[in-house]
Amino acid sequence: MQPHACGPGRRLGCVGRPGARPQRRPRPHRPQPRRQRGPPRGVPGHRRAADRRRHRRARRHRRRPRHPRGGPLPGVRAVHPTRRGAGPRRRRHGPRPGGGEGHRRAPRRHRHPPPRRAARRALRRPPPRRLSRPADRPVSDLTLVSYNSHYGLRSHADDCRPYDLTGALASFGDPDVLVVQEVWRPDGRRCVVDDFADRHGYDRHDLVLSPATLRRRRPQADPDGEGTFGVSVLTRLRARELARPAVGPTFADPVPERRVLHLEVDVDGQAVDLVAVHLTSRLPHGPPLQLRRLARVVGSGERPGIIAGDCNFWGPPASMLLPGWRRTVRGRTWPAHRPHSQIDHVFVRNGVEVLDAEVLDPVGSDHRAVRARLRIPPAH
Repeated sequence: MQPHACGPGRRLGCVGRPGARPQRRPRPHRPQPRRQRGPPRGVPGHRRAADRRRHRRARRHRRRPRHPRGGPLPGVRAVHPTRRGAGPRRRRHGPRPGGGEGHRRAPRRHRHPPPRRAARRALRRPPPRRLSRPADRPVSDLTLVSYNSHYGLRSHADDCRPYDLTGALASFGDPDVLVVQEVWRPDGRRCVVDDFADRHGYDRHDLVLSPATLRRRRPQADPDGEGTFGVSVLTRLRARELARPAVGPTFADPVPERRVLHLEVDVDGQAVDLVAVHLTSRLPHGPPLQLRRLARVVGSGERPGIIAGDCNFWGPPASMLLPGWRRTVRGRTWPAHRPHSQIDHVFVRNGVEVLDAEVLDPVGSDHRAVRARLRIPPAH
């Protein structure tokens, strides 16, 4: 018997088949890992993967059989193609199963409507009632600026040199109310803020916190000092002083008794409570204690109210200590050259609407000024 042409050493797959290609021996079966369809249960993204699989199954079931020539089968409705790049929607052929002649399919409701369709619906939708305003209802706007002047001196990094306080106050625009803290009067009489108020037609209301003297190029509280420092409120609206309630002394505070200035401002016939504050900087216990006392002093009246000034405390905890009051300005105000904290605030209550609020650029002090444009509700 002649051996095959493949000769010894050839694979067995070619034996008995002249010219056939050699075949490999079948490998033993190895169990393959199950294909993972999306993230496993309990992993973030599992619900989205399950929704995608459910939508794919629904699209497969929506497809209908078609005629071999390409047209739809008699009595079968043509559906909108689901693949990208498909042709336009075809007309339906024949009645819908279970419906009468000429029955049309109800439009499919999208769980999440497309952006353009949602935009068109939003434009056709009437505005909500809270934004609607009768034409004969008066509108009262008020612009308020709160600024810690740092006694008219620059920060310690600049060796406490004086800066142009008049130009700084003029750069705030033309606010209706200007609340200035750390107003320094060297001889206890007049200062730059007083001259600015007289020149620009502001009425001035002053609150002296403590006698002070100039030490190390900076005024400091001193019972025997010749000068004074405190808070001044400049307003172009009619205002009258109601009280100067005390918010109490705190440990290691150079001011023996901190007080606030409570004014009643007339805004187009509506009385508004305006409270100008400058609280202690002795953290961590000082500002929280004085904020609690301030909440008790101001009370929960029915009139619109505004609290403005240097609270020396951060916004979120200050809001918690003043229940019923809302923050208007959100931004870092201290220190001015590289701010990392907001300690200057404007709070409102009882229907006062915030139209605009911002932190202004530094103008010389170690604090940045805050400005808020408010809308006061009309009197009933």
